[in-house]
Amino acid sequence: MSSRKITRWIPVLFVILLIIAIILLPYVLDKGLPLYYITNEDYEPHSLKVEVITLSNETLYNETLNLKAREQLRIERELSTFIKIRQAPKNILEYRVTLDSNTPISKNLTVSEGFYAYIRIEKSNLSIDSATFM
Repeated sequence: MSSRKITRWIPVLFVILLIIAIILLPYVLDKGLPLYYITNEDYEPHSLKVEVITLSNETLYNETLNLKAREQLRIERELSTFIKIRQAPKNILEYRVTLDSNTPISKNLTVSEGFYAYIRIEKSNLSIDSATFM
């Protein structure tokens, strides 16, 4: 190819790369975020069941975790979970958390850019809040 043809294609390739970057940027930013953080501030271990549900009752995540005393965990988002969070109706997710087989605590959290849930156990009490990284 002559240098004239190459010079003509450089702006086109730049625009194509820019479009790809704009499409992938939200994925890259949110994919690096956790689905939720857990902090166990108690001096005793706990069993914790976490369910993440959309308003259309689609379960995105359901797992039982055994936490050690004074442990912190970061649960990562999977690609399928990331996509379902983006498609959640009204951008609201219900976090249903059960501590040591007690009555579950539910909280609806609004999904926004940089969103993650923060679950804290203190004196055998649960708190569920949302936080953002931006």
